Amino acid sequence: GVGACRRSGTTTCAGCDAVPGAPTAEVANGADDDCDGNIDEDLAPAGTLVVHGSDAGWADVTVSAVDWTWVPERDGNFGGDTLLETYDVGVRQFLVRFDLAALPPGAVIQSARLFLYVDGVDFPSNPFLQVFRLTESWVEGTCVSQYGCIADGATWEERGPGLGAWSRPGGAFAELVAAAPLEAGDFAAFDVAPAVRAWAGGTPNHGLLARGTVRWANEGRVCSAEHPDPGLRPFVEIEYTLP
Repeated sequence: GVGACRRSGTTTCAGCDAVPGAPTAEVANGADDDCDGNIDEDLAPAGTLVVHGSDAGWADVTVSAVDWTWVPERDGNFGGDTLLETYDVGVRQFLVRFDLAALPPGAVIQSARLFLYVDGVDFPSNPFLQVFRLTESWVEGTCVSQYGCIADGATWEERGPGLGAWSRPGGAFAELVAAAPLEAGDFAAFDVAPAVRAWAGGTPNHGLLARGTVRWANEGRVCSAEHPDPGLRPFVEIEYTLP
C-alpha cells in the first residue's frame, strides 16, 4: 500500500517493502521517492530556463521534397526565412535545435515545452504536427529560397556543407517526442521533456524534426527565429530541480 511505500521509501509503489531502509524523502531524480503521487516535489533550488529563438545556438530550417518548381525546393536552403513550413506527411517539414548549455549540471528536468506561433494553415484537415528526435547533425544556413543562393545549410538531401547526405532524406529521426494541433493566430505547445531529458543525460542534441500527419493537406506556417517580431519567435521553457 501507499503507507508501506512511504515507510520504505522506494521510487515506485510496486514491491516497495523489498527495500528496507531506503530514503523516505524526495530526491532530485525524476522519480516519486515517497510514493505520494508527485515527482521531486518540494525540492530546492528549482529553476526555469527559457531558451528563445533569438538566443545564440538556436537553429531552425525548412526542408522540402518538392521538385516541381523551376529550381527544385529539395535543392534549396531556407535557414534565413522568417517562417518554417510543413505540408503533407514529409513533403515539407522543418528542423529545430536549441542550446542547453545554460542548464545547470545535474539538473533534473521536470517539464519542457516548445512553443511555436502558427502564422497560418492552408488546406486544413485536422491540422496536427508530430515532433521527432533528430539523430544526425545539420547546419541551418542563411538562404531564404532555392533561387539565387547556393545552399549553405541543410536541404532535403544534404545536412549542410561538409556534413554529407542525410541517411534518410529530409532528416534522420528516432522516436516520436510530442504532437499538438495547429491553430492559426496562436502558439502551439509541444511537450518535449523526453528529448530534453535525453540530451541532459548525454544523448547528442541534434534537435527535433516536425512534420504533418495528413496526406495532401495542412500547409502550415510557424514563425522562425528570423521573424521580425521577437514576440512571435519560437521558444522553449524548461522547469528543473537540482540535487
